[in-house]
Amino acid sequence: MPIAGARLAPFLPPITRHRDHLHARGKQQPILGQADQALASTRFEPGEQGPVGVEGVGDQEADRHGPTDPAHALDQFAGDGGSLPFLRWIPNEIRWDNYPKALTFIDYGHYFNNTLIITLSAMIGQMLSASLVAFGFARLRAPGRDLLFVILLATLMLPYHVTLVPTYLLFRTLGWLNTYLPLIIPSWLGGGAFFIFLLRQFFSTIPLELDDAARIDGASLFDIYWRLILPLSKPPLATVAIFSFFAHWNDFLGPLIYLSRERMYTLSLGLAFYVTTHGQVEWNLLMAATLVTLIPPLILFFVFQRAFVQGIALTGLKG
Repeated sequence: MPIAGARLAPFLPPITRHRDHLHARGKQQPILGQADQALASTRFEPGEQGPVGVEGVGDQEADRHGPTDPAHALDQFAGDGGSLPFLRWIPNEIRWDNYPKALTFIDYGHYFNNTLIITLSAMIGQMLSASLVAFGFARLRAPGRDLLFVILLATLMLPYHVTLVPTYLLFRTLGWLNTYLPLIIPSWLGGGAFFIFLLRQFFSTIPLELDDAARIDGASLFDIYWRLILPLSKPPLATVAIFSFFAHWNDFLGPLIYLSRERMYTLSLGLAFYVTTHGQVEWNLLMAATLVTLIPPLILFFVFQRAFVQGIALTGLKG
């Protein structure tokens, strides 16, 4: 219900007010009431108060339509035919000196070494442990093997955050907080259900006659795994390596939970630490450092691109 003498427009959402304003500009000028006409003919000096509750506050009303107001930008956008002159996708000058500065404005080299140690250790652990478990599911015959494999696949539906608290309590009991062990050791204990499933599907495509021939030659189960199966499984192993490297290189939640010493931070945690602890963030250096952080995963992908695509194409042809 309208209140006599009150101006309700400032209390509407900004998008609604200026959408209606733009709609009216294309057709006809809006009809102003007596209160709006009085406000339009009245000038408030900076700091002067208007009639609060009826026409708005003088300097606040002026600031509401200042050049930094989104509503003012929307009016400018419509008046310029849909172009925003204050946005520039390509800079006038490319500042290559941002990249050397990006490696020194934080302890980038130390964070890089920490990230590389965690990533390579976890990646090797996942490749070895996942391939060993997958070899047992694909090449060995034992009662309950298929049931255990179904239970393993069921763990894929269990979110990581559900096990986060029990896992943290376990590592705290073991005294592993503020060490890299919680980020590395779990990768050596099976490698993850997804990687086991991926490698098991590929191992199932290798003929069992090769195992029989190796046994005739005196090879043990480990010899068959190490000297026969793994050399034939380079494509899926490259796929596991790429996925594992990407996951641990970009991991933020794990280091955030288990690491509290700044000297042990990884790259993702170090960049976030810079943003949250510095009052004035130099975004040009932060974006340059982020781009440099993407280089190692990209190099790994392009080096193993052929094996990666081949592993994806061949995995799962036989179940």
